[in-house]
Amino acid sequence: QAEAQLGAGWELMRGGQPGVPKLEEYLADELADGAVVGIDPLLHSAREAGALKDKLAAADRGLSLLPLPPPNLVDAIWPSSTRPPPPLGPARALPVDVAGVAAGKKLADAGSAAAKAGADALVVSALDEVAWLLNLRGSDVPHCPVLQAYVIVDAAAAVAAADGGGGSAATIYVDERKLTPQVQSALAAAHVAVASYDDAVGAVRALSDGGAKVMIDGANVNEAVRVAAGDRAVIGTSPISMAKAVKNG
Repeated sequence: QAEAQLGAGWELMRGGQPGVPKLEEYLADELADGAVVGIDPLLHSAREAGALKDKLAAADRGLSLLPLPPPNLVDAIWPSSTRPPPPLGPARALPVDVAGVAAGKKLADAGSAAAKAGADALVVSALDEVAWLLNLRGSDVPHCPVLQAYVIVDAAAAVAAADGGGGSAATIYVDERKLTPQVQSALAAAHVAVASYDDAVGAVRALSDGGAKVMIDGANVNEAVRVAAGDRAVIGTSPISMAKAVKNG
């Protein structure tokens, strides 16, 4: 398909094939001295952006990486009238007898793990981890029961909530139109607040600005979240990745 659609002046380079350089290698070799590479930080993982930044610097030719502020440059020229609408399929909550462990217990365990890593909060952005953590399933991605959302777990509050304390254990950042009354009730029972999807990165920045240490997994979170966390980021493997590998007994 690509060969048929690309016109003159375009060269198709299939990543991962013999003789095809990685993106960061190609840019480091081909760019002019002092060039600046702009990226949309929402579309690149922190690990990917870090590898690109390091490769550009290693070229020792004044190359640099610049995360660009919104809007995405393609979005800016793409008429909204011709874009597909965002997915708005309803989410659903799994009962505990299906999920195996209550969402409140999972949140407490995640909060405890974040605290042990020296963090005050944990950012969950991998969609499968969001679904597992809150015992939710969605319909945003065809043939994959996830919903587009972030979760920020308050480490101390999540543990306290499991012990009967008040306050929000976590906040899910999602398009609220996807949340049925059943899902809203399940979230409330797990002490999970709801906020707009677009507010997630700003919430991470507010935590960092307030002095909180924020745990992130560089392989999962996007570069925008890492930048927002700044020097308050605690980078490590998500504690949820191993926890969700344990099957229900």
